[in-house]
Amino acid sequence: MPGFSAVFVALGASASAIGGLLLHYRYEAGIAGGALVTVFGLLMLVGSGKVPFLLSALFLHKMTGRWKRLRLAGRSLQTFAALVMVVMGVALMTGKLTTFSYWLLEVFPALGKIG
Repeated sequence: MPGFSAVFVALGASASAIGGLLLHYRYEAGIAGGALVTVFGLLMLVGSGKVPFLLSALFLHKMTGRWKRLRLAGRSLQTFAALVMVVMGVALMTGKLTTFSYWLLEVFPALGKIG
């Protein structure tokens, strides 16, 4: 099956080329990714409670009975998650995400065993 192998060789070569391109523009990609994460976090803060998650829409029929219980904790959890996204986005844009991750491993060594 030479055609089958050729497809995977082409996919591997194109993935390597894209990886090299992203490595070359690593700084710019970090700023763009951090800005995107920050914007999503800010949108979550502004629209807390108004923007449903896509996965909850898929399982809506199973969730209807649990909505009342989740609503009590939902807003605070969503606000917390949005703040974490903003902090992570700013850390990504400023290049401090690696420093932050090392700090987390020093403070919480159990995180190093997760993966």
